[in-house]
Amino acid sequence: MPDPVQVTIGDITATLEPVGITRAAGLAIDVEDPRAQDPSYVLAVSAACLRAAWPEDVKWPARKRPRKHKLGSDVAAYGEAVLDELYPASKMTLAALGEQLAKARAWVVVSAVTEQEVSTAADFSQDREDSAD
Repeated sequence: MPDPVQVTIGDITATLEPVGITRAAGLAIDVEDPRAQDPSYVLAVSAACLRAAWPEDVKWPARKRPRKHKLGSDVAAYGEAVLDELYPASKMTLAALGEQLAKARAWVVVSAVTEQEVSTAADFSQDREDSAD
C-alpha cells in the first residue's frame, strides 16, 4: 500500500482513506478517454474522488457533507455538485483547489492497487528489461 496522502481544503487537512477497486475503477479516467482533455470534467471527477476518499471522522470542508456516490450513476454530475459546494466554501483559488483535487484523484487509483499487483508489475517490467538485453 502506498503512503497515505494528505490534502488541505480551506483550513481542514485530512489524510485520505483507500477506496476499493470497484469504486476506483468507476472514478478512474483513462488517458485515452477524450474527456480527460476537458478540465471541467477532470475537476468534477476529481471532486468525486475527494469525497470517496474523505475520512468520515474528519469534518467536511463545506457546509453539508455530500452523500456517497452511488456506483453506476453519473460520476461527472455527482462531482460537479460536490465541486459547486466545495469551491466557494474552501475560499481557495481554483488552481490551488485543483491541485488538492488532483492529489485525491491520483490517490483513489493508487490506493486501490494491491501490493501484489505492484510487485507483479515490477517483476513484469524487470523481466522485459532483462529480455531486451
